[in-house]
Amino acid sequence: MSSSPVKYETTFKSTDLLERKIEHNGNKVKCITFSGCEGFEAFFAVLRHFITIAKQELALYATDAAGNITADLSYVLMFNKFKNVLRDQALAFWENEIITNNFPLPVNQTEHTWEVAIMMMKRSFAGGKKARDHILEYLDTKDCRKNVKISVNDHIRRIDQLLDYADESEGSEAITTRYKRNKIIVNTFPKPWQHNLATAAIDLEATTSYELIDFFSEQKDHFDDAFKRKKENEKHQKYVKKNIHPIFHPVNERPAKRPQRLDQYNPNAPCQFIII
Repeated sequence: MSSSPVKYETTFKSTDLLERKIEHNGNKVKCITFSGCEGFEAFFAVLRHFITIAKQELALYATDAAGNITADLSYVLMFNKFKNVLRDQALAFWENEIITNNFPLPVNQTEHTWEVAIMMMKRSFAGGKKARDHILEYLDTKDCRKNVKISVNDHIRRIDQLLDYADESEGSEAITTRYKRNKIIVNTFPKPWQHNLATAAIDLEATTSYELIDFFSEQKDHFDDAFKRKKENEKHQKYVKKNIHPIFHPVNERPAKRPQRLDQYNPNAPCQFIII
């Protein structure tokens, strides 16, 4: 069984997460929350949502000596407000392990320690120290192969998302390059499609995911058309074989005459011969 903390097929929806209102300087905004039990993708969704509203709606920016707002985030405010989007065991871990045991003073709450604190949360609630390694290993399994029921666009978007999760997680594997990401994506498609990509001499070090979507969408259309023509031809051949007139059967394909069964002979039946 794969050790990946996140799977290709998911039922996660951020709209299923509970919301909580956060306030700062008269600004009020709702943010989705994380309790610690909703799973890997839920933590990333909450973290991203919080960072977005921290920069936009809440404007958690620092001030200079004159009290003017700067363009830099205030990580003291980030530490303080982030607890408002946590519940239950996640909130207890943040308050006890992150704040009390590691960064209790505002002077310790910096951009660097924020990254350390978030990595500690990911380690505890989003896959552990080897999450990146497990996700990259999982992406090489058959579970992540392109399914006929999934569109090329949706498939590549999902693989891209899993790669983002890997890069944002902890692990011994290096963060992926564009070439590595593209190579992983390409390997999830059928072998004939991969062969056609190779013969097209496409540079995976420079190709974007949008260009891969275009290429593999064309491949899908091509192979779908070929498969459709094959099925139509098989159907036509079956129809011809079933409905052809006996006079046109080749000698070796003509139906054999059925022999008369002896048990059906009636000696008392009227003679069929006419004597002249």
